[in-house]
Amino acid sequence: MTAVRLGAGLLWLAVLALAAAELLLLAWFGYRLASYPENHLGFSPYLGLGLALPGLGAGLLGLFGARLGAPRLRRVGAGLVILSLGLVAVLAAFDRFNILIDYETWLQRGMPPRPF
Repeated sequence: MTAVRLGAGLLWLAVLALAAAELLLLAWFGYRLASYPENHLGFSPYLGLGLALPGLGAGLLGLFGARLGAPRLRRVGAGLVILSLGLVAVLAAFDRFNILIDYETWLQRGMPPRPF
């Protein structure tokens, strides 16, 4: 196995693992919003950036990974970039509109109700 093929394989693994983790996190946020009336958590939803930022990096590497001999990696990388940017947008919307925020921020903002 050549180093180029090994690099492409590891990049595929990283892209798919990060995409699965981001989708799982978004599914959990959806479950949490549908199941509980409270709009606060014991942790910051911005911890999801720990998945989104490496996902963005791996997606960008995947976009340019077609040079590694994996042309389909470009489409998958573009999908991961879109998914990562979507996760960042969801997290920002949660905070901006008080949809799902951490407990301390919820108290500092005067315990606002969830908008829906």
